Amino acid sequence: MLKSNKGITLTSLIIYIIVLTLVVGLLVSITTFFTNNVSRLSTTGGNAAQINKLNMYLIEDVKKDGISILSCTDDNVVFSDGTTYTYRGTDLYRNQVKILTGVEYLFFEENSVSTKQVLRVDMAIKGSYKYIKQMEYVLKYY
Repeated sequence: MLKSNKGITLTSLIIYIIVLTLVVGLLVSITTFFTNNVSRLSTTGGNAAQINKLNMYLIEDVKKDGISILSCTDDNVVFSDGTTYTYRGTDLYRNQVKILTGVEYLFFEENSVSTKQVLRVDMAIKGSYKYIKQMEYVLKYY
């Protein structure tokens, strides 16, 4: 009777080791990519929250009925209802109340497009990852 030669040959063992090494290498590269992106996301999350806070206040102010811009300089904007945004140092104030900190730069600019006033805000937030944003707010028709 012939014996059945079941078992692992040296060739199949080498193939298993090569395939296992490729799979482990692929998992390591995916894990490294994921952890790098998560750490980057965690550093920019706070910066995005600062931008969202400013966005919330400005949208509330520019969408009021009958609102217009009385004066606008690089670091100050005054609306017709008396609301004032002032950038000093690294802080942004709304009616003398600090709403943002850690602002690297902030510029206000007023433009008119046909019958609309547009407030443009350029800003950068400090941090381990610099977050730069340009935003435009269209005031209600005046």
